[in-house]
Amino acid sequence: TALSEHSLHAIESAYDKLKASSDIINQLHQNISLFQSLLSVKLKSKLISSCSPIQCILVSENETVKKVEADLQNKDFDIRAILHPTVEEGKERIRICIHSFNTEEEIKMCVSSLEKLIV
Repeated sequence: TALSEHSLHAIESAYDKLKASSDIINQLHQNISLFQSLLSVKLKSKLISSCSPIQCILVSENETVKKVEADLQNKDFDIRAILHPTVEEGKERIRICIHSFNTEEEIKMCVSSLEKLIV
């Protein structure tokens, strides 16, 4: 019932990659913190609390969240609307994935765009 040798090597390789990726992981955490710190009080009140790279902001009503999605995608932000019935009605949201390679300028532009679109 033991794991195969191939599986053990794959797991060991994954751990080695994690050890070598500490700079990337630190940059990711800095980007998440920057995103959250730039949000206004209004948007912070709509943010679903998370320390993960996936950040969600509540935007009620399917049509409204679709409009926000389209406007942000037209500005080259690859974000997604999460619509009812996938989520409870009134809890529709914009799903934003923060990456280690996002620049400070990209994060600032994203937040600025969100501030203008979400009332």
